[in-house]
This record gives sequence, structure tokens and C-alpha cells, in this order.
Amino acid sequence: MCKRAIDPARGLWNPPAGFVEAGETLEQAMARELYEETGIELPVSRFSLYRVASLSHMNQIYVGFRAEFDLEPSLSAGRECSDVRFFSEDTIPHGELAFSDMVPDSMADIFKRLRDRDFAIYSLSLGKRP
Repeated sequence: MCKRAIDPARGLWNPPAGFVEAGETLEQAMARELYEETGIELPVSRFSLYRVASLSHMNQIYVGFRAEFDLEPSLSAGRECSDVRFFSEDTIPHGELAFSDMVPDSMADIFKRLRDRDFAIYSLSLGKRP
């Protein structure tokens, strides 16, 4: 998880994320963003599609990937992050998660799927809760 050093949600935690640059594949964008924000270098072949989320109120689509590591990599916060860490299910700072109003149970769902080894790709629609 990355602690955001930029707005929106400055000071809150979220997974490495960003936008696709012109000429990049989704996987290349994820590998670049992962490196820029955490210092972790992974080849695109290590990423598996995990989720696709429609944010119609923002005219955006979020595409999530997962990757497994052979060894726990060292971390180095990039310029858009003030900190970067691995969290266990017990140590996730639930009250400090960015954009949790759009996906309130995201971390619980991720850890449940990890425990169950449920890596099916899923699609969802997200939006600000009233």
C-alpha cells in the first residue's frame, strides 16, 4: 500500500495506481506505476487481471491486477508517496484508506479472496455513496 503524498486523499493509503500513458498496455502501465510508487520491478508477465470497475460518475474505468512475489521485495516510496508498506489483514489501517467511500469493504474482500485462493476476475460499478 502507498500513503499518498498528493491530492486527492493526501495522507491516506491505497494500492499503487495511476493512469495509462499513450502507447502503453494496461500491464505496462501497472508495472510502471508499481515501480514509480514502490520501487518494485516486476515484468508484465507476473501480473494477472483481478478486477474491472466502472466509475461512471467520473467517466473512468479502473483495472486492477494482482501479482505474487517469490520473496518479499524491498520498498522505496516514490515521489507521489510519503510511505509504502506491506500490511497484513490485522494491520490494515482501515480508518486511513483512500477512497473507501466508493469501495467500503475492499480490503476485507481482498483478504477473503486471498484466503480462499479465489482469483476469479470480477466486474463492479463504483460510485460515491449518498
